[in-house]
Amino acid sequence: MMLVNEAKRRSFEGRLLSLGEQDIRFGQAELSEMAKHCRFELRDIAGEPELARKKSLRSKDYLSMSYLMKSLGFESCSSLDQSDFEGAEIVFDLNSSEFPEEHREGYDVVLNGGTLEHVFHLPNALSNIHQFLNTNGRIIHAFAPSSNYMEHGFYQFSCAFFLDYYAANGYSVDTLQVLRHSLTDADAPYWVADYWPAFRYGIEGKLDSGDGHGYAIFCVATKSPGATCNVVPQQSHYQSVWQSELSRESDGGRL
Repeated sequence: MMLVNEAKRRSFEGRLLSLGEQDIRFGQAELSEMAKHCRFELRDIAGEPELARKKSLRSKDYLSMSYLMKSLGFESCSSLDQSDFEGAEIVFDLNSSEFPEEHREGYDVVLNGGTLEHVFHLPNALSNIHQFLNTNGRIIHAFAPSSNYMEHGFYQFSCAFFLDYYAANGYSVDTLQVLRHSLTDADAPYWVADYWPAFRYGIEGKLDSGDGHGYAIFCVATKSPGATCNVVPQQSHYQSVWQSELSRESDGGRL
């Protein structure tokens, strides 16, 4: 549903690069229902819907990632992985500092559906994503695991990680949401809410993760002209605290 809403907010077109082959857990009927709910017109693709490669998903008539993304407007859809065991068109390790020049600024959208947390060298991974993207292209972190995801990958992310990193590097952050979902039923619907800075209300880190649910982040950021990837951010919350303290000290010095 979030991807359909994003396609409605700003049309999908051109080339998509997915970090890994993503599992889609719904079929054509569900996709049509989502589009109807969002008042979004799906792109008409000739022939039968392309189903997922995995037998467990294919047996339920779930769609392939490529078919879904083309239905949302893309002309082409490629996937990247460190090996070709799931049929990735581009074999590349996001940990690497050596970018494949033939793919520089070759994509209109890069989709991270749950890969970044498995890449140990985050600065290199973020740099590579930046270099894959065209200017004015979008990075979509469709599922960045947060609370209650210990041992799922190397990292659990906070909204501040994406908000402060992209702001420091000149991207525009278009959407930032928190997802809550069942840890026992992969097909259950998500609860979605826009992010608001929890520290302002004194509840940082206090998501309820003992109720059988996990939390993740949906973030969309646009690569503005002149955007960078190597500026190290300071956490904005503490910057505001420092500035407030300096302001008080300055006022005290004038009295």
